[in-house]
Amino acid sequence: MRRPVTIALRFVLIAATVTALAVVLAPAPTSNSPYLSALSDVGLGTAALAKPCANTACTTTLPPRCVSGTNTHCVYKGTRCVRTTSC
Repeated sequence: MRRPVTIALRFVLIAATVTALAVVLAPAPTSNSPYLSALSDVGLGTAALAKPCANTACTTTLPPRCVSGTNTHCVYKGTRCVRTTSC
């Protein structure tokens, strides 16, 4: 009976330590407004999350392959290029 209690206490101690570190090391809010999103302090902007345009297109030959294109990119299914979409 003593071993499960020791394991449970160790788990609680580790969880409390990790939580305390997360609170202490969290970045300070940039504004004191209560109307901010919880994710407003995330460092990446929307431009960093946008998919870049690869400027490639699928060929109509068999097997289809990607070649240079303009404002388009290849859509893959597995390793095969199946269609071209615009950026």
